[in-house]
Amino acid sequence: MSALSRLVSLVTLAVLLPAVAASAQTPPEDMTDEYIAAVVDSTASALVEAYVYTDVALEMEERIRDRLDDGAYSDLGTPAELAQAITQDLHDVSGDRHISVRAFPPEVMQELVTRNEDPEVGRAARRLELERQNFYFREVRILPGNVGYLRMDQLPDASFAGPTAVAAMNFLGHSDALIMDLRYNGGGSPSLIMLLFGYLFDGSTNYNNWLEVGDECGDQHWSLSYVPGPSLSDVPVYVLTSGYTFSGAEDISYSLQSLGRATIIGETTGGGAHPVNGRQFPSLNIIVGVPFAYAKNPITEGNWEGTGVVPDIDVPADTALDTAHREALRAIIESTDDEEYLADLEWAADGLDARLNPVTLEDATLERYAGEYGERNLRFENGQLLYSRGDGPTRICIPMGETLFHFEGLDYFRLEVVVGESGEPTKLIGHYRGRPADESPRTN
Repeated sequence: MSALSRLVSLVTLAVLLPAVAASAQTPPEDMTDEYIAAVVDSTASALVEAYVYTDVALEMEERIRDRLDDGAYSDLGTPAELAQAITQDLHDVSGDRHISVRAFPPEVMQELVTRNEDPEVGRAARRLELERQNFYFREVRILPGNVGYLRMDQLPDASFAGPTAVAAMNFLGHSDALIMDLRYNGGGSPSLIMLLFGYLFDGSTNYNNWLEVGDECGDQHWSLSYVPGPSLSDVPVYVLTSGYTFSGAEDISYSLQSLGRATIIGETTGGGAHPVNGRQFPSLNIIVGVPFAYAKNPITEGNWEGTGVVPDIDVPADTALDTAHREALRAIIESTDDEEYLADLEWAADGLDARLNPVTLEDATLERYAGEYGERNLRFENGQLLYSRGDGPTRICIPMGETLFHFEGLDYFRLEVVVGESGEPTKLIGHYRGRPADESPRTN
């Protein structure tokens, strides 16, 4: 069986793991010494048999057996607490966050065993779960400036999520830049990455490989040479990351970065590069996630294990989207000579600059602007300048500069206060995206 076919994403670990034959032991009702010792022994055996680095597996085994002998696990009240404590000890030794010990209620464990014993039942259940989540494709839209935006919070196998991925990429197929939001993505299947990369590269491209220790060939990962719909191989790509971004989502980030195909924006990622196989122990109601191989990038000959993917532009995760959108607009502005389109791009860029670099005006300045300008009205209340026109709604003026304001949820309109030589406002100018401006002289 190839490493690729044995891959299990952490986020689907409870569903798609190969079963280990159940013993005749009855699942324990309480946290007995015998149960705790059996969990430690089973975990150690699974790691020594299959963990990618045997020497590290032996160190982990020694650690958890010593902890068992010292009574470190004796006072834990539930299997879940025991699993968490063992997992933490394994992480302390290895630094490998893909390693996991997870405990399940007996009825859940039996369901997992049933699914694995009957693959068709397992696939049907998994498909239903994924359909209810729209295969974790959370958002697909076009941002101002014809910038495509795709948010994926998991990477299900392409045999499930393929049609949804194709639909999303075709919707984005005429974008002038693409933002892939992986800030909330904990990983998934390489088959979906291969499909997505088919849209981003011109021809099949080797972007990653998985090898077991001593294996010179391993599983080579290539983008698909053909995908249905328009190619995005010639547009700039931006990938958003956070500290939560992990595993397969890091594969996307690291691979695109190493190939010079994308700019990574956000925070350093979690640092999990080892694909995971799983061992079920139904009699103990636990599953042990065992990393069995390591990633070897064809460009760097390394991977992101333990270090994470370091962004090209390091910003807090909550500002990464605006930052990426601004970078995308900058790239599109530099490449266009269409004056009408350029005006739209610069309008959008100015709005992003205002959000990324907020302007604060003194209360005295805002009070000076207050007044009536024909049917337009500005008034100062509680430290804010408020705008209304006729019987329309009242909106908060958000400064873009000393005399220019924009409004939340009103992207097409901005308001300029014109100040005379005396320093007093003389009129308002309403600026509209793609339309002529209009003026309102001050009347009071």
